[in-house]
Amino acid sequence: MVAADYGHSEIATYLIESGADISTVDDNGYTALHYAARKGLVDVVKMLLERGADINAHPVSSMFYEGYTPLILACDNSKNDATLEVVKYLVGKGADLERVEYAFRSPLIAAIFSKGTNTVKFLLENGADPNRPAKDGRTPLYLAISEGLPIEGIEALLEHGADVSVGNEYYTPLQLAVSKSKNDVARKLIEFGADYLAVDDDGNTLLHRAARKGSTKNIEMFVELGIDINARNNEGKTPLHIAAEDEYFNNVKLLISLGADVLVRDNNNYLPFHLHLAVYKEDVEVMEQLLSAGISVDNNEVEAGISPLHIAAAYGKIDMAKLLIQKGADVSIRAKDGLQPIHAAVGSYGSLEMIDYLLESGASIDAEDHGGRTPIFYAVMDYNMESISHLAEKGANVNHQDNTGMTPAHYAVQDKWDAIEMLTILSDFSLVANVKDDSGMTPEDYAASEEIKEFLKTLY
Repeated sequence: MVAADYGHSEIATYLIESGADISTVDDNGYTALHYAARKGLVDVVKMLLERGADINAHPVSSMFYEGYTPLILACDNSKNDATLEVVKYLVGKGADLERVEYAFRSPLIAAIFSKGTNTVKFLLENGADPNRPAKDGRTPLYLAISEGLPIEGIEALLEHGADVSVGNEYYTPLQLAVSKSKNDVARKLIEFGADYLAVDDDGNTLLHRAARKGSTKNIEMFVELGIDINARNNEGKTPLHIAAEDEYFNNVKLLISLGADVLVRDNNNYLPFHLHLAVYKEDVEVMEQLLSAGISVDNNEVEAGISPLHIAAAYGKIDMAKLLIQKGADVSIRAKDGLQPIHAAVGSYGSLEMIDYLLESGASIDAEDHGGRTPIFYAVMDYNMESISHLAEKGANVNHQDNTGMTPAHYAVQDKWDAIEMLTILSDFSLVANVKDDSGMTPEDYAASEEIKEFLKTLY
């Protein structure tokens, strides 16, 4: 067996002539013929068969290799020419082309797993059944798509009668090809009769599936074939909803350019795509498309009620902010919590340039959210020293009290690490450090450490 595995045909011949049993099996249930076939050792295979080796020998009790014949093992490693020669020789000598009942795979499926396109073609030309499934029920065609067999091998399966409609509980072959963004495979399946108008149990068309993946070619193909670009699934979602949810931005742009309705709403009354994402991605083209299609520049139909300008402000996207305001965006629009874009601009992802631009455009430096907190409160809560200093220099009221009577200093002292630095900045702008809130408590009462308390006393 070792001699066969390493291709030593002369040694193997000598051992056999000396009485070695060629039917001996190892712990896996393999004979010498199995090893020679797997390695593509055609001379050793010929010698063993001439000496009476069982061409269809297979393990009957192996946990992993039960039913594997020498031909299956050769096909399992069939990308190289030497193993293909073994396959041809074994088939020519009458090796069984189909799997025994308890084997997981047939020779054809083994060749598919190893991506041996020429072996797949040879087996089909010599009578292999293109529709005999693996033990788990998956057909050769399904596995070919799943395992990435080159298109030439898939075409051979189709030409020899592979059933394009048989999949599993999750996908048909065409749905699988679309989910893997294989446009060439999808086209070939449709050419051989696959139903491209089929809708799954969730109401998704193939265009919905294509929108969820990265292949723009599949989207273009299905639109050309006549699938409704605005078809709604059971949740009322169109392909554009799906592409936007999964953030396939190229698909979003393509669908809009092909005529997808940006104003259609799903069963929860949500639009398919928000101007917010175009702003975040800084895509002026899509932004213009959406505005031209009727999306409001102040659209705030998202969970927190924020507008596109909030997004631009929060992420420091100054060019998008300028474009939005030029298009009529409300610089003082409020989110559900009363947050205005100027509040968003003071965070760690914002910028001083953004703060200045919003102020120049009419934002109030002391604008209040629904809790009475002004932008400087948010700068303090974000520990953003630059924003705190900049707002104070621009005239922000450092002693402003929110709806509970707390000032920025009340918030600052609660941070053990940055409190003194924030208080130092605020103290340069007429900070009153002992203001009482509605509970009668001063910043000192909230201080996170004795060190902060001592520092506050120096400000009285």
